[in-house]
Amino acid sequence: MLVTDIDTRWLTDDDRDNLTVRQHDVVAEEPPAGGFDLIHARLVLIHLPQRHAVLDRLISSLKPGGRLVLEEFDLRHPLATQAGHRAEFDAVQDAFLRVMTTREVDIDWARSLPENFAARDLDDVHVHTHTILWRGGSPEIQLYRVNVEQVAADLATEGISAQALDDFYALLGNPAFTAWSHPLVSISAARPRLCR
Repeated sequence: MLVTDIDTRWLTDDDRDNLTVRQHDVVAEEPPAGGFDLIHARLVLIHLPQRHAVLDRLISSLKPGGRLVLEEFDLRHPLATQAGHRAEFDAVQDAFLRVMTTREVDIDWARSLPENFAARDLDDVHVHTHTILWRGGSPEIQLYRVNVEQVAADLATEGISAQALDDFYALLGNPAFTAWSHPLVSISAARPRLCR
C-alpha cells in the first residue's frame, strides 16, 4: 500500500511491511507510476483550485477496472438543529464558508461529484452520505471550533465580532445544543475496462 501526502511528518511506515509513505504534491507532480487498483482521497480535492485537473490525473492513474474513492464534506447542508440557537450558529458558519470561498475552497464540490464522475464516463458509480448529530461539549463538535479558530482574523472582515465568536464557542460547549456534522459524501467508481 502506498500513502502519499505533501507533508508526511505525521505519517510513518516504520511498523508496517506492506506500507510505503512518499511525499508527493498531487497538484504539481505526476502520480507515482504503475497504475493502481484503488485510489482513495479524503477531504483533499475540495481545497485545491486545480481539483478538476487532479481528478483527471487520478483517474488516468487507475488500471482499467480500478476504483477511485473520493470523500468530501457537503458544506451546504444546514447544521444547527434548534431554532433558538440557529441564528448565532449560522452567522459564524456562513461567514466561515465565505472565507473558505475566498481561499478557493469549492463548497459545492461534494454535491458535484456524481456529475463529475458521470462526465468522465466512469462505471459503477456509488454514492453514500453519512452525518452524525453532535451534542455541545462533545469532542466531535469541537471540529467547528478548530475550523473557525484558524480563520478568526478573517471572520472580522465578514462582520463577525469577538463577542459573536465567544457566543459561538460557548454554544459548542453547551450540552443542550446539538448540530449535525458536515455530511461526508463518499463516491466511488471504476475506470472502464475497455476504452470507449
